[in-house]
Amino acid sequence: GAAFIINLAASPPPSGGGGQGGFDVDAWNAREVGARQDKPIEEILAELKSGCAASISAVEATSDELLAKEVTMPWGVSGTLAEVLATSVTGHNATHLDDIERAVRGG
Repeated sequence: GAAFIINLAASPPPSGGGGQGGFDVDAWNAREVGARQDKPIEEILAELKSGCAASISAVEATSDELLAKEVTMPWGVSGTLAEVLATSVTGHNATHLDDIERAVRGG
């Protein structure tokens, strides 16, 4: 969520020069999906809702200076922190909602 991205912007991990920086998005996603594979849909939706509320709180608590900072995330997205949050968090959540809908429908 937003707190994860904000923490990366505030204290970026050492990297070999931008881009993926050794971050394996497929491995990350596989771990996260596996951890939720057998959970009831109500629990997954509650987690998503709670994550959205936490993201809003994290953004509200972030300074304007940090939001204006130019960043490159380990998965290759660049821009000001505010831009990265706007595109990454909203698009990311929409993707998860699509994934949940497919899983519920059995596809």
